[in-house]
Amino acid sequence: MKRFFIASLAAMMGAACALSAPAVTAADPKEDPVIRYQKVTSILLADAVAPCVDFWTALGMTATVTVPEGDGLGFAILTDGTVELMYQSFTLARAQTPEAVDGVQRSIVFLEVASLDAVLAALPDAETVVPDHVTDYGAREVYVRDPAGNLVGFSEPARTGDDVDG
Repeated sequence: MKRFFIASLAAMMGAACALSAPAVTAADPKEDPVIRYQKVTSILLADAVAPCVDFWTALGMTATVTVPEGDGLGFAILTDGTVELMYQSFTLARAQTPEAVDGVQRSIVFLEVASLDAVLAALPDAETVVPDHVTDYGAREVYVRDPAGNLVGFSEPARTGDDVDG
């Protein structure tokens, strides 16, 4: 049941993100502006940011921005050049805008990857929440917890006949 729920949630999230409004052509952009998204970046909250940076650097990401907080990190931006994630400490987030953080506990991040085996090899000690499995739509997935307790799903797309040697 857990697998179905998480796979369904991920499929719904993907479908929702894939929806887009029809293009609007405006005679005067000031009167009818078109929203053009440049990128989307998740901001994940953590009690400790540094272990999260270590988690993602093991997966090939680089911390391009870090902000110190006490003896540790209060904020970090991580990227591999395509995907970008941000981590912020609960303490720093509450200090900046406490009302924005009220009720926020943990998040779910879902990433499509070229090789699930490479992910699993890079994270041998990660807490597995949903073991490696194949979904009803043929994707191979696993869900783990990052050091902050967020759920991270990794999905290797289903292979098509063109992808299979033979």
